[in-house]
Amino acid sequence: MGNAATIAVNSKAWFLGNQGAADKASERGVKPWLLHVLTPEVPYEIPDLRITPYGLSRIDETEGGRIENLGLYIEIGDMKVGYLGDSVIRGPFEQLDMDVLIVPVGGDGVFQVKDAVSLCIDAKPRIGIPMRWSSEEDPKKFTKYVVQFGKGTIPVVMEPDQVLQVYWAAGNEFRWELN
Repeated sequence: MGNAATIAVNSKAWFLGNQGAADKASERGVKPWLLHVLTPEVPYEIPDLRITPYGLSRIDETEGGRIENLGLYIEIGDMKVGYLGDSVIRGPFEQLDMDVLIVPVGGDGVFQVKDAVSLCIDAKPRIGIPMRWSSEEDPKKFTKYVVQFGKGTIPVVMEPDQVLQVYWAAGNEFRWELN
């Protein structure tokens, strides 16, 4: 959850998540009218935004077994973003049409770098963003192998406080800018 509950409380922003995450957010002070429980494969829609959650999981490194969570397929206008959260499972993401794919790398209960790169190769997003890495080498390896094998996927490693702007210029030219 990170600081999502604090952000929701301080800015009165919606909190979207599975039932377990919503329960934790409620315990951390998120008001009931800001909580929106997502159900796997049931789209959540508001004008110009559609979020389809998919049930995924990661490995529980301390107790073994799996921890259930959600991956999100986000459609904002013509832009399509895949966010795998803390996952070690691809789910349907290798088959979805995505402009941007945000994938955890580095093991520790989530994808090994080679598996995250493999997902980018199979899914063919325009941009692949590694997240939740466990060593400084993980995003470097991800970048190296996506450039080498990704055939059209651009790896983008983001630093804290950076913003990635992606958009369609003239309706058919994909553009991006990292600030």
